[in-house]
Amino acid sequence: MNVRNLILVVMLGGFATLNGTAQSIYFVNDQDSTGDRFTTALGSDSNPGTVSAPFASIQKAVQLVGAGGQVYVDAGTYTEQITISKNMFVYGAGCNVSVVRLPDSTAPAPGDFFERGTFQTVAGLANVHLSGFSISGRLSVGLETITPVIIQGGGSVRNCILKEGNQGVFFRLLSGVVNASVDNNAIEAEFIGINFEGSGIRASMTNNNIRVFNSGFSAGVFAGSAGTFSASGNSIGNYVTVGFQVASNVSITQNSIVGRSGSAIAGGGGILATCNWYGSDSLAVIQ
Repeated sequence: MNVRNLILVVMLGGFATLNGTAQSIYFVNDQDSTGDRFTTALGSDSNPGTVSAPFASIQKAVQLVGAGGQVYVDAGTYTEQITISKNMFVYGAGCNVSVVRLPDSTAPAPGDFFERGTFQTVAGLANVHLSGFSISGRLSVGLETITPVIIQGGGSVRNCILKEGNQGVFFRLLSGVVNASVDNNAIEAEFIGINFEGSGIRASMTNNNIRVFNSGFSAGVFAGSAGTFSASGNSIGNYVTVGFQVASNVSITQNSIVGRSGSAIAGGGGILATCNWYGSDSLAVIQ
């Protein structure tokens, strides 16, 4: 069964309610049918957001979808900043075909927060899940810096290309306990590849390829305040400050951690670091 038929089966199974209330599933198309997997028509925000009459903008879909619902974004280029205000799943058609770029004008993430994201959320959400996109931020060249993904809570970022930001992914939690996972992404950022901030975050990351490039300060991963943290199968490279900045009682196994300078791993006690490749057997490089 192909993706389109699977989605139609789900819709016929009653997950979408088309009359009057928030739907559980919406579809988005960029007004071009090239490479489409999810939809059968071109998008317009005056459409109802179905497979055969999709929206044209991601923001329209995430604004209307019900909590815990799903948004399917077909192949194409979407120039918009997306702000998510409820728990949901947002699926692209693939990181090489569903491309999100910033508009000229952007706004900070909602709440007591100065950071801006291409995809960003309000505070306090526990389950925001993104998959299958290429998402660009903006570097600090005359304009505000933009991180491709900012989630103020928990969820996951998977199977994405994240580039041209001061950070790649930023999970931030002010209170509560959430799970946050970052898996199978290619991330290129100026300062920090992945940032987990908040003592209630139970963080994990697997199979990411991370490159950071600022020559004054750059770190692969910041997880010094995360409640728990594990990393396996990742490639962290080109940093000058640290590969992993972590707290205590963390697990870092089977990663490649090779920078231009600085330490591979820095943090408190109780760090389990096994079967990693550091590009050197020098203790000064490792920690």
